[in-house]
Amino acid sequence: MPTKPDVNVLNMSVKMASNRFRCRDEPRPTLEKISSAFIDPCLTLTEVALTQFIEPTYEEPSGLLSWRKVFALPLLLLSLAFLPLLVVGFVLRASINFWCPGRLPYRYLRLNRKGAVAKSPEAEPKGHLVFMTGNVLLNYDLIVKFNNGRPVSERLPIVAEQLGRQNSKLNKFPNLKLPISQLRSKKDVVVSELPRVDVLLLQEVMTEASGRQLAELLSNAFSDFLYGVSENSFEANRWCAGSGLFLASKLPILAATCRAFSSTTSVGRIACYGALLAKLDASHVKPGAVVYVTNVHNQAYNETLLAAAATEAQGWTEAFIKDTLDAGEQILCTIYGGDFNGDNISPADRPLQDHPMWGEYLDACRVGPGEDQPWAVGTEMRQKKMYHHNVVDHEIFADVLRDDVQRRFFVIDADVEAHTYDLMSCEPVPDDDGTVRAKAWGGLRRIDRLLLRRTKSISNDLTEAGIKLDVTAGHMGKTAKSMESKSLSNTEKTYANLLEDGCRGSLQENKTAANQKDRNDDEVSGFEKLYGKKYEELEEADLPVIESVWFPTVLSSMTDHIPYAIQVKVSTKP
Repeated sequence: MPTKPDVNVLNMSVKMASNRFRCRDEPRPTLEKISSAFIDPCLTLTEVALTQFIEPTYEEPSGLLSWRKVFALPLLLLSLAFLPLLVVGFVLRASINFWCPGRLPYRYLRLNRKGAVAKSPEAEPKGHLVFMTGNVLLNYDLIVKFNNGRPVSERLPIVAEQLGRQNSKLNKFPNLKLPISQLRSKKDVVVSELPRVDVLLLQEVMTEASGRQLAELLSNAFSDFLYGVSENSFEANRWCAGSGLFLASKLPILAATCRAFSSTTSVGRIACYGALLAKLDASHVKPGAVVYVTNVHNQAYNETLLAAAATEAQGWTEAFIKDTLDAGEQILCTIYGGDFNGDNISPADRPLQDHPMWGEYLDACRVGPGEDQPWAVGTEMRQKKMYHHNVVDHEIFADVLRDDVQRRFFVIDADVEAHTYDLMSCEPVPDDDGTVRAKAWGGLRRIDRLLLRRTKSISNDLTEAGIKLDVTAGHMGKTAKSMESKSLSNTEKTYANLLEDGCRGSLQENKTAANQKDRNDDEVSGFEKLYGKKYEELEEADLPVIESVWFPTVLSSMTDHIPYAIQVKVSTKP
C-alpha cells in the first residue's frame, strides 16, 4: 500500500503570492461539496442512462429493446426529478466562482517524505531528466464510451500500475546516438516498457476524484502532484468541466497556475481547454536550478484553433517564467508538451506546422513543416482497433508500430484534410489494387508532443541590475533593445552578449543538420541529424539537449493515444 500523502496548499513563490492566489480559499471546499451534492445526482443518472445507448467494440451489439436500453428509460425520467437540484447547485457553483475568484486553479498533493517510498531525484543520475506525456482518457464515462473506452473505474488502476512500472535501464544509453539506419527500424524508439520518468504530463484526468485516486496510486513513483486543474469562470468553462490536466513529478513543485484558451467552440466551451504551468525544483542537479513545464490540451476536431492556442501557450510560458524566476535561480530547461490535437504532416494542420513557435522550441521528431524524422511514429490510434489482439499485448503492439505497413491499420494516417468526427472510425485507404502499402505519412498522426525550449542554461542574477534576460532565440531582439536603454556594466554587457551568441547557435542546429544528407545513414547518428553536431561535441556544452526519445506501448488498449517520452541532458556546471 502506498504511503498516505498529505494535502497542502502549494507554497507559491513571493512573486506569485498575490491576492488572487490567497483570496478566501478556506470556505471554498465546503461550498463546493454542497454544490456538487446538488449537481451530481442528475448528471450521474443522465450519464448512466445515455451510456446504455452507446455500443463500443468490446460489447456485443444489442437490439433496440435490450434490457440495458429499457433500463435506461426510467433512469432518464428519474434524472428529471433531480433537475431542480441541478439548477440550484449550478447557480451556487457559479456564485462561488464569481464572487470568490481567488481559488487556486488546481489541487496539490505532496507525499509525506517521512515515509516516502517514492524515489527521490537525488537517487538518479545527475544531468539527465525524463519527461513523458500521454492522454489517458480518464474522462466522464459517457465521453469515454463514445471514444470506445472502458469505464474509468476499470481502467484507472491499470493505468496507474503501468505508469508506475519504470525500467531505468532504458535511460542509460541515449538512443539518438545510434545511426539513422538503426533508428529507422524504430526498435530502440518504440518500446514495450517505460523508461525512468521524472515528470509526467497527462491529459483527460477530468474529475477531481480521478485525479486524487491516480495520484495516490502513483505515489510509489512520484512525490508531487497537481490535479483538479481548472480556471473556473464563464469565459473559461461556463463553470462546468475542468481541464483534465494532470502533473506528477519527482521534483518538488515550487509554483503553478492554469490558463484557459480564449477561443473554443461547441462543447469545448464547457471544458477548460488550456495549459497547466509549473515551476519545479531541480536543486538536486545544482543549487538554485529550476525546470519549467507547460502541459497543454488543445480542443479536438477544430483545426482552426490550434495556431492561436500555440500562440497563447507560448506567451503564458514566457510570462510565467518572468513572474516566478527569482534572483539567483537558474533555468535548466523549459518543456512545452501535451495533446496538441494536430500533427506535423497533415494538410489540415499546416497553420500549426508553420507557427513561429518552432523557432523557439525544438521537436525531436520534426524535420520541418510536413516532414518528420525517420524514427517518429504517430500517437493517435484508430479507436475501433483499441482491443485488437495485436494491441492488447504490449510487445506485439511495439512490433506493429515499428512496421510501416502494419502501423497504418492501428494509427491514423497523417493525411488529414479536415478535423471531423470521421477520424474516430476511419480506416487506412488502400491503393487502387486494394492493398494497403507503406506511405510517407502512413500511421504518422503524431499529436502528442514534448518540445524543448531553445534556451541557454542561465541564472537570473542580472535581475537586480534592472534587466531580465529572456535568452530564447525568438526574443533576443528584445534583450538587445533593453540593453540600449539600460545602463549596464561592461561585465553585464559581455555576459548578455555571450548568452545571445549561444542562443543564435542553437537556432542554426536544424539548418546544419540538412548538410548531413550526402553522408550515409550508417555514418550519421540521430543526434547529428537533429543538432548538426556529434553527441560528444555537445556533451560538455552548457545547453539542454534531447538525447533520447521513446514511444512506450504500456498503455495500449487502455487509451486511444500512445505516450511519448524524451530524455534531456541538462547542465551540471555550477
